[in-house]
Amino acid sequence: MKSYRSILFLLLAVILVSCERAENPLTSGLSGGEGWFMLNFGASEYNKVETKSHQTIVTESQVKNLYIFIFDSNKNKIYGKFFDSNNHMSESSVNSSIEDCWHVSNTTTESGKTTGIVKIKAPAGNGFSIYMLANLDADMVKISSDLLSNNIHTEDDLLNFNVYMNQAIVLRNNTFAMSGKVTGVNIADGAITSSQFPLSLKRLDSKIKFIFKTGDRTDEAGQTIKKFEPRQWKVVNVPRTAYIMESPTDHANVNPAETPSNYSNYAENFFDTGFVNFESFPDAKTGEFAFYMLENRQNPKNASITKYQDRSSNVSYSYDGVPVTREMKVFENANDFSTYVLVTGYVEMNLVNDDAGQVLGGEVQYLIHLGDWDATIHPTGPGDTQDSYTDVANFNTERNTSYTYTVTVNSVNNIRVEVDSSKPGNEFSEKQPGATGSVVIAKEEIAICDAHYVSKTLDFHLVNFFEGGHIDAEHCVVDKMTWEVRTPFSNGQPIKEGGIDIVDHLDYKWAHFRLNKKDGSGNYYSDLRRMYTNREFAHSENWRTGSDNKESAVDADGLAGYHNDGIMDITQLVTYMRQQVKLWLSDPVSSDFDHQGVDMSVEANKLLPKISLTVFVDEYYYSGRDTGTQKTD
Repeated sequence: MKSYRSILFLLLAVILVSCERAENPLTSGLSGGEGWFMLNFGASEYNKVETKSHQTIVTESQVKNLYIFIFDSNKNKIYGKFFDSNNHMSESSVNSSIEDCWHVSNTTTESGKTTGIVKIKAPAGNGFSIYMLANLDADMVKISSDLLSNNIHTEDDLLNFNVYMNQAIVLRNNTFAMSGKVTGVNIADGAITSSQFPLSLKRLDSKIKFIFKTGDRTDEAGQTIKKFEPRQWKVVNVPRTAYIMESPTDHANVNPAETPSNYSNYAENFFDTGFVNFESFPDAKTGEFAFYMLENRQNPKNASITKYQDRSSNVSYSYDGVPVTREMKVFENANDFSTYVLVTGYVEMNLVNDDAGQVLGGEVQYLIHLGDWDATIHPTGPGDTQDSYTDVANFNTERNTSYTYTVTVNSVNNIRVEVDSSKPGNEFSEKQPGATGSVVIAKEEIAICDAHYVSKTLDFHLVNFFEGGHIDAEHCVVDKMTWEVRTPFSNGQPIKEGGIDIVDHLDYKWAHFRLNKKDGSGNYYSDLRRMYTNREFAHSENWRTGSDNKESAVDADGLAGYHNDGIMDITQLVTYMRQQVKLWLSDPVSSDFDHQGVDMSVEANKLLPKISLTVFVDEYYYSGRDTGTQKTD
């Protein structure tokens, strides 16, 4: 990631006035008398770092009110005034006004700029510093003009003044707090002086955007990811306070050598968000989210790290501190109060030449520290051994800077290796610090659905119920077919007792399955989903035509077969698939698998026979577990 810094120079003028005088004009820069001063101001562009809760640049650049301070060379305040709608005028009126006033032209387009002019009558003199604060009523921090008037008497008072967030949030709804300054200002007595250097307002916020993509680079094992489904995100260690003016250090600065037992002294100045769903999906392989935060520039514990993987090496630690209790992670190299995000998702890969199975699915969580580093990523791999990084010890997020982190998920292999090597008897090796998860390897597709109504298609290929591609009774493993459920009320698989699946302890009645229709050749459609029906699946001794199984909701034929074309729950589906595989072994024509006429002695043809279904997830919620016989609270 590289930083691109830009300074905004505007062409409008601002006029500043005051009636306060310092007692020693010779040393303070005051020369006696008063004059008008013209100072141009505007909202600066974000510094951009490239690595739908966020606002547009139009909203981010709005200026609704101002507070102006002028300090002499002795750092004493010689002027202070609040500007809002009461003294806002048109631009032409400002130029002719004999009163302190201002005008702002807020941009209305993404490519435009916000510019403004302020007219103030101020003491004459040389070497003054002018400070401007904008949007005192911003929704994240609210600073009253009375508070500033009564508490800011010197330049140091303003430089040491900090803001504190009203709410522990990372979203912004309205205006953004800004500040800026110009120095070396000279105001001529009895004249109108225009500023040589415009004042550029900088937002106190950093803007953070994450783009998660599904990659196509092979991992160390030669496998390529099929998809990554981003789920939720969370931000940890968000600062609640910052200096109102730009400063070389943060207001909430934690020494990296501080002991965790003292973290309660700092914890109240930071907060964590809850998990939030991804908000934007530009395409099928991309998920995005964005948020805002005050700057956080904690020094790392170890500034000499050179590997990206070392940024988030950690050991877990929790404490109950006073007065604030927060659960903390203690890191090996990063400052424990540096900001990071947690992102959850689901990774799926089609495995090639892997005896464990054909489909790998992993629920993953990534921990990514914010910062400003640079990376050179090898496009083809295999793996990440050829990637290179610089400035990996940079964990800073700076004000008025927009960061875009592009994260390409190429593999779940590192997580899979970590899980495998953590088993008893194996040496543990953390292959990807900051990444955790659980992995399932299956012979067929892994379907992941949320708690809302959803449907999708599934294929069950005949060959996957046999070992080594040998489709015969000796190599049949269909009786090992099983399923697993994870809900708030139950987790686990059926219990085998005497060859029977016991499922009373499981919550499973919220998913149903229906056979897909067939094309003119008698083969199942893999992509055309079925309509939902309330008709429960039942076998028939006699052949039922499509008309016999007519759709109830529309005037259309259903699927013909030795069944009523109804829906199955997961237990019925497993029983059905076991029956159909065994029917194929005795007489392929008697089974419901398609491609029945193909020559199975041809190796490629073994991949053809399949049964395709549509899976439905109920559209309603319930407060208790649903085992099919009762719902308990």
